[in-house]
Amino acid sequence: MKVPSPKSKNEWKPLGLLMSKVQDLYTTVRDTLGGMGIGMDIIPWLAGDGKKSLVEKLKALGTEFKNTQRIRLTGNKNLIWVNLDAPLKLPFDGAEPKPDQNAPSGWVKVERRKTGLYVDDKKIVLHLDEGQKDGKVMVGTKLAEALTGKSVEHPNILDALMEHTHLIPDEFKQDGQGRTICIFFWAVKFRDRDGDLCVRYLYWDDGAWRSHYDWLGSFWGDRNPAAVRAS
Repeated sequence: MKVPSPKSKNEWKPLGLLMSKVQDLYTTVRDTLGGMGIGMDIIPWLAGDGKKSLVEKLKALGTEFKNTQRIRLTGNKNLIWVNLDAPLKLPFDGAEPKPDQNAPSGWVKVERRKTGLYVDDKKIVLHLDEGQKDGKVMVGTKLAEALTGKSVEHPNILDALMEHTHLIPDEFKQDGQGRTICIFFWAVKFRDRDGDLCVRYLYWDDGAWRSHYDWLGSFWGDRNPAAVRAS
């Protein structure tokens, strides 16, 4: 009979993290109220006359949290939910987001299947315009026009994939010739102080997934596909 091994110390890690967050919350409440000259005597008031006000403020905080929450995990490691309306991560300080008029919004389901990556049950394809194929290149401003009307993907998906890289299919690493590809998420562009626009992209380099951005004044070729939801 095999004797069960002792429980790993790592199993206690979630509890330790929870206790740490509780301590942080306690410190915030203590310092904030203490700085106003308020002590523990506020607790009976919060449980009585102040309860209604507390509940209203907690609901407002809950709504704010839900609006800024970026990712929801599920019991399935290959499936997450992503909030496309969550605050965008900027490619550089001072960048101004410029979402496309038809940019997707709301919570979407992101799932890794045997046949690839899916968003709301639609497969993500790596789209190349005709002007990018057969050795041709096209300037980013022209490519942006060519992508109008297509279901280009949102950079919040990019950031979710960066946090859960096991969801990214291997075919996103290289093209058929073994060359690294840069996958662009065109649903939101970013403007700098001079008015120039850029788009963020995902790529595989030196054994890790990374993200960066490129300017619309640059040229896009066959190694620069757009992440697009299949119709």
